[in-house]
Amino acid sequence: MFKSRHCNFLFVFCLITLFVVVVRSESTDVTDEEWENFKIKFEKKYNSEEDARRRKIYEATKIDVIKHNKRYDAGEVSYTQGINQFADLKPEEVHFGGIKS
Repeated sequence: MFKSRHCNFLFVFCLITLFVVVVRSESTDVTDEEWENFKIKFEKKYNSEEDARRRKIYEATKIDVIKHNKRYDAGEVSYTQGINQFADLKPEEVHFGGIKS
């Protein structure tokens, strides 16, 4: 009797743990630390108003990258995407030669 309840508890615990791991790995939330690290890596400096606007663009870009890479995992596209120095810019702010002036 004890062994059966113990096994059931362990099974439920493992399922919950697996669920939490999967959900957290799917997270598109951008932490303050992630945003600050992005700005440091790519030498970005904004005033507070511009910072909030650029962070929203970065968050949207991150979501798009995750969605695209899921399509790659499913074999629907042939390449992956990642975050780069343009991730906080709108598409119309970038052209093939770099940043539009």
